[in-house]
Amino acid sequence: MRRLAIAIIGLAFLIVAPAGPAAAKDDSLAPKLRAALVRLHVTSQSYERTAPWKLGNEYTRTGRGVVVGDGLILTKASIVANQRMIEISIANSARRYPGTLRHVDRRIGLSLIAFEDKDLKEALGALPLGEPVKLDDEFDIHYLGRDNIPERTTAQVIRAIAGSTGLDLQLRASLEGSGDG
Repeated sequence: MRRLAIAIIGLAFLIVAPAGPAAAKDDSLAPKLRAALVRLHVTSQSYERTAPWKLGNEYTRTGRGVVVGDGLILTKASIVANQRMIEISIANSARRYPGTLRHVDRRIGLSLIAFEDKDLKEALGALPLGEPVKLDDEFDIHYLGRDNIPERTTAQVIRAIAGSTGLDLQLRASLEGSGDG
């Protein structure tokens, strides 16, 4: 069985698995990955900087997440900043499901989003967290690209920096078409 790890890269939230000949031959992981990856559509609204008592214009952002438990999605905290509405979509589908912010930890930069929809719970499967990625490791990155189509690329950890807000990984990878390199 292939080892899994989770990495947060730029604006993308991705699932990673070791690369190499064994990874290329074993496609049994692909359905589990597709069933755990989601795209998040977040409508946010912050206060005006020059008039902090007034709300500014609404704006939207998209991000990615991974199902880590029954009705729970793990994603970056920055995706849900100043959120007013969270919607979830899955691979190969334009339908959006409602989500609610369960918890944000800004210090480590992660958040949990909950969802209740029965159909969505049936369509998704939780992916357990696996072994951490180490320096110079090569691994596959699985993510939802444009139009919610599952995509894969290979990456390598070239630098890891521990800071007061968490761990940043610098990778050598190409995420064509995602805009999130």
